[in-house]
Order: sequence, then C-alpha cells, then structure tokens
Amino acid sequence: MPRRIHIECEHYYISNELDVTNTSYIYGEAYTGDIIKCMNDHIPNIDEMTSFIDIGSGVGHLVIDVGKTYSALMCYGIEIHKKRYESSICMMNTCNQDNIDFENVCFRTLYFGNYDIIYCCNTVFSKDDNNVLYRKIENEVCGGYVLLYNYNDILKPYLKTKCIINTSWQDNVELYVFYVC
Repeated sequence: MPRRIHIECEHYYISNELDVTNTSYIYGEAYTGDIIKCMNDHIPNIDEMTSFIDIGSGVGHLVIDVGKTYSALMCYGIEIHKKRYESSICMMNTCNQDNIDFENVCFRTLYFGNYDIIYCCNTVFSKDDNNVLYRKIENEVCGGYVLLYNYNDILKPYLKTKCIINTSWQDNVELYVFYVC
C-alpha cells in the first residue's frame, strides 16, 4: 500500500535551480502513451507481472499513467530531485490509485532484482552513472525487462528490440527493450 505523505500542494512550483547547476539532472518528458504502447507490444504477459519502477521519475507522470493502465502492477518512481519528488507525491495523493508509490532516493541505493520492469530515461546520466546503472542491471536483474535510451556492450547480449517514441526534447527517439535473465 502506498504511503500517503502530506505535502502542501497548492501553488506548487518546481524550480529549475538544480538543472542549471548540475547538467546530469536536466528534465524532460517522454510521452507516456508511447512508452505504454512499447510495453504492450514488447513485454509478453505484462498482466502477470507485479512491479514496475521508473528510475528518475520526475514529477511522476509515467508512473501514474502506468499505474492507471495496469492496475495489478505495483508502480514505483524514484527521483533524486526533492521538489520533483514532492510534486509526484501531490499527484499521487490526488490520483486515487493504490498501486503507486514514490521515493526520494538515488538509484544506486536500490536493489533492482525487486522489479519486473525497469524504465530509465538515462540520456541525462553521466558516463559513470550509466556504467553503474548497466552493472546493477546485469548483476541484479533476473528475469526482468529493462527499457533504456542508451546502453553499452554490458547490456548488448540482452537487447530484445527497440521502439520509436516521442519526447519533449525530440521526436522519433529510440527506446531499447532488454530482457535480462
């Protein structure tokens, strides 16, 4: 059951201060409908899966849309930017879904083996962050799907397919689907 955290949501404003000072936290949105279509098309038996996580979930749009689409799927979002995390909590508290939760943590602290589907818009990650991400996926995921925008040779053996999606920063962006077993 998701935690219900009280955050004053009226007139909530998200500053871009962190984005200006740390380019690895630049914010953008992928169109959730395109990602859900990619999941429907390339993840078999999605209705039998139990968990989805968005690493770097921003204000939570994707997590909430996935949670509404797959009500049996527990959907998590993690976000390192405190204000975006707080905004996602405000959205969660108003969406009336019991299968959605958010945390204000870094992906390095999570065990990835707890999730059936992992999504990460890793285009904004530094090379070091991506290498940590790829190693964690390789070492911790067993029998799960991973959706990423960038990858290296570590994940190449697990590549299943790619989807073309639209984002706020560009149309026709490649989203890669991996099955790690």
